[in-house]
Amino acid sequence: TDIVSFGAKMHREGPLWRIVRASMSLVGFVPPLPYQERRSSDGVITSSLLVDGGYVDQYPIEVLKDLGAGVVICTVACPDYGPVSTAYGDTVHGGWITLQRFF
Repeated sequence: TDIVSFGAKMHREGPLWRIVRASMSLVGFVPPLPYQERRSSDGVITSSLLVDGGYVDQYPIEVLKDLGAGVVICTVACPDYGPVSTAYGDTVHGGWITLQRFF
């Protein structure tokens, strides 16, 4: 994901370590990877900041099928979480919750 243009970025060439490093970038935890490339259409050098591709497309199945993949296998590494309860009123008291955890 390119956070400069807010779009998906597909890599076809270049050092593999840079692309793997970009996929380890998580906004707010690991800084994005600066990346420059020359556009083949007009030769202009473009700059971007790359982070993990899951921000735009977690399962790029259509891209893989367009590249000729017949079967695509995806795995879910993290479960979906339910909505967070916000029905706690106008004030928050943590004392009762702390007592419940210990007793």
